[in-house]
Amino acid sequence: MKLHFSKLVSFSWNKTKSLLFPCNFKRWLKILLVVWLSGHAIGLGTQLPNTAKKNAVLEKKETAQASSQSQLQKEAGVSGSSSSASGEVKPFANRENVSPQLKPPSSLKEALSQKPKIPTAVLVLLVLVGILIGLIFAWWVAPFNFILLDLITTDSLQIRKSFAQHRANGNSYFSFSILATLILLGCLAILAFPLIVAPTLRNSFILLVIIILAIFLAVALVILYVLVEDFVLPVMYQNRTSCFAAFKNFFAHQPKVGKILNYLLIKLGFGILSVIIALSMFIIIGICFAIPGIAIGAIGFLLIKIAAFLKPVLAVFGLILLVIAFFAFLLVVSLTTLPVAIFLRTFSLAYLSRLIPDYNLLGCVLPGEESVTGS
Repeated sequence: MKLHFSKLVSFSWNKTKSLLFPCNFKRWLKILLVVWLSGHAIGLGTQLPNTAKKNAVLEKKETAQASSQSQLQKEAGVSGSSSSASGEVKPFANRENVSPQLKPPSSLKEALSQKPKIPTAVLVLLVLVGILIGLIFAWWVAPFNFILLDLITTDSLQIRKSFAQHRANGNSYFSFSILATLILLGCLAILAFPLIVAPTLRNSFILLVIIILAIFLAVALVILYVLVEDFVLPVMYQNRTSCFAAFKNFFAHQPKVGKILNYLLIKLGFGILSVIIALSMFIIIGICFAIPGIAIGAIGFLLIKIAAFLKPVLAVFGLILLVIAFFAFLLVVSLTTLPVAIFLRTFSLAYLSRLIPDYNLLGCVLPGEESVTGS
């Protein structure tokens, strides 16, 4: 079956508009909740600041400070010896040697090293508790992938009912995800084992081979994740089977490799475009929030200048406003990018109908084609 990219885009966008419009704020919030918990939200992802350069600058500053201090200590030692030779006594010349406990930290690393360290057992316990909480949360939100499919295919938004219906599918998807993650970690551990046993290999050609293999595994995991999310989950949804059975069923239909590669490229292009849209909305909405924020801050600053006794009250009030503004900002950005998230999921289902006509969950019929329904 031909792909008709432009027609698929048109069909998916029309389906998206029918799901979201006319606009109902309460319905949008419920849809946004499902999209969030299913992991398909656009606009919430934030890139962590690049701290590598900052750390390098700090290390350079600390090195310069340490060298300057060592130079001062040498000069102090020379002057101290000369003064002792001449019979003069400088009471604070050897202050560091007299009370080393009171010596102020000369760098950030030294200041951190002087703080009380957390016991290793406590750190291990915290890590295990964090992993356990993460696993429980991942298990709980797994059915929301199928609740989103319910929404797109049937326009049904009964979250509790859909959650109960798809609990088994969610468990199967969760188990598959855990197994895939463990296999990946095992492969990475096998690759890292030679470097741990023989540290001399870190400067050899073997290190380059290990890095290439690790990158290959990461790319393979991303491709597997895309195939499972966009194609295998709909098969699970329609057949009510386990993730492993759906995976086998999907490839039993012998989808063309060329069409799969074509979809991966389209997915990459849509991903870049969605990031651009999300960043644009992030900047525009950020400016809209910043203007009144600066005005409120200026008013607060003037009030503090006029009545200094109001400073604690205004500080608490400003902190509360800042927290509210932060969450309101995230909510507005997520709502404005919600159509993008729904469109991407709708397009993947429409593409699946071109890839395997038996799984036409949307009843996707393009102009000039006969009706194709799912089995």
